Amino acid sequence: MTASLTRGRHGRVHVLVGTLMLASVIVLAAGATSSIVATDARDVAGFDLVTRQAVWELPGVLREVSGLAPWADGLVLAHQDERAEIFLIDYQQGRVVQQWHMGLPTLKGDFEGIDVDGSRVTLMTSDGRLTSGELPSSGSLIARVTRDDTRLKGLCEFEGLAHTPWGAWVLPCKAPKSRGSGLFSLYFLRPTGAGTFDRTVLDIRRGGFKKSLHPSSVAVTARGSYVVLFGPEHAIGEFSASGETLALIELDRRRHPQPEGLALTTDGRLLIADEGPGSGDRGRLTVYGPTIPRS
Repeated sequence: MTASLTRGRHGRVHVLVGTLMLASVIVLAAGATSSIVATDARDVAGFDLVTRQAVWELPGVLREVSGLAPWADGLVLAHQDERAEIFLIDYQQGRVVQQWHMGLPTLKGDFEGIDVDGSRVTLMTSDGRLTSGELPSSGSLIARVTRDDTRLKGLCEFEGLAHTPWGAWVLPCKAPKSRGSGLFSLYFLRPTGAGTFDRTVLDIRRGGFKKSLHPSSVAVTARGSYVVLFGPEHAIGEFSASGETLALIELDRRRHPQPEGLALTTDGRLLIADEGPGSGDRGRLTVYGPTIPRS
């Protein structure tokens, strides 16, 4: 399957390289606190979240886009949240270049995260269950899948999925079933065989923030920190492996009305996918690049 993404509401590609809109990103209000360690309010994990490189409208089937996963230079995987359908998007040219579905008939569920490791793709439901399969070299059907119950349903509602260099999945807890003491928590699952997992939890320190945050996606940086997108708060931040807040900024709600998906790509881009905020609105994919040092 090859299809062009809709190029904006009036048929135009939104390519905005060089546009500077300082008012579009502000420091997330938290009172006087030193827990935000950011040299610039436009920067998270070395990415400039003011200057958009491109904005693509997604096809109608991805109006409720839910997750992203990096594939290769210029390519990212995306999925929607009701069916196990996976789309390969060229975010440089604005095209859907491949589509797959899991199971026959296609599996259904509340899918809230996607991860890919080599050719093996995994979808996660909001109760933490994992469905995995090999992406075929030809055809669209992922016929053989494995389904793992991580037994996390009673602990959290999860959104977002990624993997660490040390072989564990990362699942951000969006809505804990019991009151937590931090900003939010990241759950780590390391497969031990036969559908079992070693589980650890990282509580992100609250610092000077009084309210909790609600993650919708996660990505792991090359240095081992975690970039987390917060849909309800329209925010994005970077957090260390020990739970410290390195940066936390609020996104412009006009640009990101319902941020759901996040990916750090192999060619050094940060992508954010937004659901269509209304029944007639398309989802969107926004491309950001690295921060350019100021002279």
